[in-house]
Parts: sequence; C-alpha cells; structure tokens
Amino acid sequence: MTDQRIPLKTCPVCSLAMVAEKSNEDAPRPDTFSCLHCGCVISIAPSDPDAGDD
Repeated sequence: MTDQRIPLKTCPVCSLAMVAEKSNEDAPRPDTFSCLHCGCVISIAPSDPDAGDD
C-alpha cells in the first residue's frame, strides 16, 4: 500500500498550515485550501485537457 497523504500547504499570507477540502466528493485530490487564521482561500482549478495554446 502506498502512502497517499496530501502534502501540507502553507498559507502565503501568514505562513500557517491550511485546511484542504474537495469541492467534489469524487475528486482524487483536494482543490480548495483555507487558512483558519487569516481567512485566505486558494482554489486550484482542474486542468482542462481541451484548452490549448492556439
């Protein structure tokens, strides 16, 4: 069994750890990170395979 732990994200504003959340229960990894100290929220959009550099 491989270790599938999510690496901790550090808040870019206050440098404390952030809480990771999934916007969709079926998502393989969290895509929203929230800091409980300063309120900073980072949302990572999934990559769009149809988007290209045309």
